[in-house]
Amino acid sequence: MSTPSIPLNEASDEIKLAVDLIYLLESHAIEPQIALAALEIVKRDFEQKLADAAVSPSIQPQTIVPLSDE
Repeated sequence: MSTPSIPLNEASDEIKLAVDLIYLLESHAIEPQIALAALEIVKRDFEQKLADAAVSPSIQPQTIVPLSDE
């Protein structure tokens, strides 16, 4: 049983990125075990970024109101 395919330009951003990463790794002949180890490092890094963002959300810029000449 095959899964229906959709054009890549209509795929989700996750699918597009996955396809790009697969192409990059395969075009540079990266060994699968090296690719998986590197992806695990990337995964941990991005999980840490998410955790850090949840603890200290970025400060929203505030509008500065000029002082009156009074």
